[in-house]
Amino acid sequence: MKLLSYILILFFPITLMGQGNAKAALFVSNNEKGDAVMVKWLYSDVYHPTGFDVYRSAGKDDWVKISSAPVTLNKNADDSKYDDETKQLYQAITKTPYDEFSTSIARAFVLIKAIYNNQFANEVGIFYEDKTAKIGQTYKYKITKHNESKVTAESEEITCGVFDEAFEPQEVIFERNKKFIALSWKPDVYKYYGVDIYRKEIGAGDFTKLTSVGPITIDIRTQKNYKKSDVFYSDTTVNNEKGYIYKLVSINYFGQESRFTEEFTVAVKDFIPPTSPHSFKVRAFSVEGFARLTWDAIEEADLNGFNIYTSQDPEATFTKLNTQLLSKETKMFDAKNLQVGGHYFVVSSVDIAGNETPSGMMFGEVRDIEPPIAPRNLESKPESGKITLTWTANTEGDLMGYYIQKSLSDSNNLDNHYVILNSEICTDNRYEVIIPKNVKNEFVYRVVAVDTLYNISKPSINSLAQMPDVIPPKKPVLSNVGISKDTSTILVSWIANADADLAGYKLFRRLFNDSIFTQVNYSLIPKDVNEYKDRSAEMGRQYVYAVKAVDNSKNESDLSNEFNYTLKKKTSNSTITVTKYEYSSRKKEVLIQWKWQGEQELKGYVVYMMSDDGILKPFTGLSESNELRTKQVLDAKKTFEIRAYTLKGEIIKSKLFVVDARKI
Repeated sequence: MKLLSYILILFFPITLMGQGNAKAALFVSNNEKGDAVMVKWLYSDVYHPTGFDVYRSAGKDDWVKISSAPVTLNKNADDSKYDDETKQLYQAITKTPYDEFSTSIARAFVLIKAIYNNQFANEVGIFYEDKTAKIGQTYKYKITKHNESKVTAESEEITCGVFDEAFEPQEVIFERNKKFIALSWKPDVYKYYGVDIYRKEIGAGDFTKLTSVGPITIDIRTQKNYKKSDVFYSDTTVNNEKGYIYKLVSINYFGQESRFTEEFTVAVKDFIPPTSPHSFKVRAFSVEGFARLTWDAIEEADLNGFNIYTSQDPEATFTKLNTQLLSKETKMFDAKNLQVGGHYFVVSSVDIAGNETPSGMMFGEVRDIEPPIAPRNLESKPESGKITLTWTANTEGDLMGYYIQKSLSDSNNLDNHYVILNSEICTDNRYEVIIPKNVKNEFVYRVVAVDTLYNISKPSINSLAQMPDVIPPKKPVLSNVGISKDTSTILVSWIANADADLAGYKLFRRLFNDSIFTQVNYSLIPKDVNEYKDRSAEMGRQYVYAVKAVDNSKNESDLSNEFNYTLKKKTSNSTITVTKYEYSSRKKEVLIQWKWQGEQELKGYVVYMMSDDGILKPFTGLSESNELRTKQVLDAKKTFEIRAYTLKGEIIKSKLFVVDARKI
């Protein structure tokens, strides 16, 4: 984890702080004597074989080359002056071929060492000391690859003179919690590389460095999205009974320390909550629409007051009713403007430190003395052996349900005698009436709403219903299954049915060795059409086809006779290559990219994902894009496949690949 942190802080400034597509970030600082300007750059490959040229400007675009020779890696330095760690890094960079080293993880360790050791940085070829700078003169610096004009990186302005230690962390924030103290500050990766944290107990003599492993580094993406609520360090070694003093110091890219921040005192905090209120009671007043809450509490020295919370769902989030803390002398509260229905209430004690202890939940119900409104939009849907009634659900808070009423239809349904069908209250806005299939009478239905006080609404508008036709069409006859004219799809033909109430047809198929048919067409094939092109058939597979007829009442015939056919498989040199697939747990986002290689014209791509039962199912619709970036929560491995659909009906598949959310 520490290595990853170093890599982030080193390479994000390189890629994001430079100019354009630059691969380096350039930093400047005065030396300790105040008579020269130090220039250091962090390059993504660490060094360049041909070296770098250093330029200086004292005005607008008056750049002057100040390096007499290219600044490059010194492969003949005396490494005996180095400690073992530095010697190993020097040998790694000098004895490893450039192409191999520029992509190795050792780059990070070399750059880290170069930040703290300017002599090492000089021999690596990423450091230059401008001893010709004039004290009091302001300069800017830039570097280019040797004998190239394109700028690799450019610095901020600097005035030559005494080294300025004023780059300590700003806007330092401390928050004391029960088990740790959280630290935050406004990051500035342009001024410093990392932050060290020191602490001592209140009354103690010496500070102790908490960041002994290394400074806290912040990458530039975090800086751009910085919020004061961000936590950059959690001190988990604190004692709740002790207060502490902290100070921070920054380390720049030349290993120089800033001056210390001011000392921050974090005092002892009370984390002991007060005793919860007792004798809590709720009395609801239905006519006025409010509830009166009363309670009592133990008198404690640090008791500060009370808060009142409510919710109509005991499992949901409770809302605070009081805008200001109720005084500790207050023992009654009226919760006004309550909606009709049940309400759960909680009163909590709050001490001076802000600790809060809730009481148990108490329930109160505000009832409505008015009956519900008449149900609306009643509809009846006749089906084989039943009539399904649906209506718009009532929205009253105290609604209990509905009664369903029925009568035989006649010339004047206003004076009909209705009977109630349901002995128990219907709590849904849907009701099924079971009727024998051979009943041909026309019935009239209506619905009334009932609240918890058994107030009954006026009836809904009547709805007429009659049992539907249950006689299916005759079984169709398949006449032929063959290849279509474009030779890329299977054409299925049948003899048209003569049923007077015919609505259309459904086409089914199965693999030759399977026993279960699946429907091919999504929409009903029109009754005046007696052939169908199966564009979803895959080449090289043998299919068995059959067809059903459907009438206007949606009755379906038996399956027709069967025909089988094999669409000959064509060879294809087309391929789909998946180039990138990953999952971001922070963004909750899946990213997949792929390349297409082939001469066929494409309709588009569909991304498939394997379900838990091992079946590949469409994850997206048809798209011409060769990238998928979508919000999707993954908590385990998921298997994907990309399929390309050509205009001629060919389907090209990628290899299966796995996105593993647990490795991100």
